[in-house]
Amino acid sequence: QAIPAMPLSAASQPSGTIKEQPAAILDDGLHEIADVMRGSYNLGDVIYMILETIYRGFDFNRAIFCLMDATKSKMTARFGLGENVDEIVKHFQFMTGHSSDIFNVGISQAKGIIIDDAAAPNISRNIPEWYREIVGAPSFLIYPLTVKGGCIGMLYADKKEKGRLLTDEQMNYMENLRDMAIEAITKKHQQ
Repeated sequence: QAIPAMPLSAASQPSGTIKEQPAAILDDGLHEIADVMRGSYNLGDVIYMILETIYRGFDFNRAIFCLMDATKSKMTARFGLGENVDEIVKHFQFMTGHSSDIFNVGISQAKGIIIDDAAAPNISRNIPEWYREIVGAPSFLIYPLTVKGGCIGMLYADKKEKGRLLTDEQMNYMENLRDMAIEAITKKHQQ
């Protein structure tokens, strides 16, 4: 007697295609980064791990790491992950301190800014032209990396659709990842 075929929907997926749950990606990422930072580490590798955890753990379309220049007058993207990111990183830069746009407000207030709908009238007027031309994502976040009152860099991430970017729990993860980036950079500069 023939064994009835299992319906496709009930068939188990090959192990390589099962998507890891975002919370597990975030937890694993935080532990891995903490482990690496206990020893001697390459700063670029740690920042990349942080960026990858942000990108995969929150399911962002793009995640980008930016660094402030030595004169503290310009923020420039260094590297990123996601859609068309190589091209975007080449042009993702802005002058700091001379504007009240959303990026400069985040830097001057030294706090993360989450934009769930970039087209909302009260938000739209504070989004700079360079950003609209280069990225123009419907929702994004920026987390300045601040040490002793001075901004040394920034974490940026976006999604393809508007809507709530982070839950309260995810915001805690994001703040932990930002703090780890600051700690990684600070430790390296003290060596």
